[in-house]
Amino acid sequence: MNLLGHLNAEPWMADAACRDHPNPDLFFADLTDHHIHRTAKTICAECPVTNQCRSYATDKGAEFGVWGGLTAKERGRLEKTQRTPAPPTLAKQCGTIAGAQRHYRRGEGTCPRCRVAATEHRRKSRDNRRNPIGKTA
Repeated sequence: MNLLGHLNAEPWMADAACRDHPNPDLFFADLTDHHIHRTAKTICAECPVTNQCRSYATDKGAEFGVWGGLTAKERGRLEKTQRTPAPPTLAKQCGTIAGAQRHYRRGEGTCPRCRVAATEHRRKSRDNRRNPIGKTA
């Protein structure tokens, strides 16, 4: 039986190591059967089209099976790590101590609004140390 025969054939599929494997169920075993997954991954490790296979599974949203040497769970983790981070929302925080701290963490100079907020924060902290709450002069 041809494992990839039921799919819309992509050119790279002709070179896949799993294409004519005698046990296609090996690549779609129960999620808890780690020994079978390891066997499927070993076959994938020797396959010349592993990257194309993995990309195909990710693009098509394959929820089951070992594709490109990764289980669906592993592909999901990989996809999460490769996502581009959301654009910074520094503008929302500018003028606050959190905005100033973000500038510092990024190694940037603080904007005027954040500089004022940081100065005010330092002033309040200093005053609180000098005159703790509950103490009178």
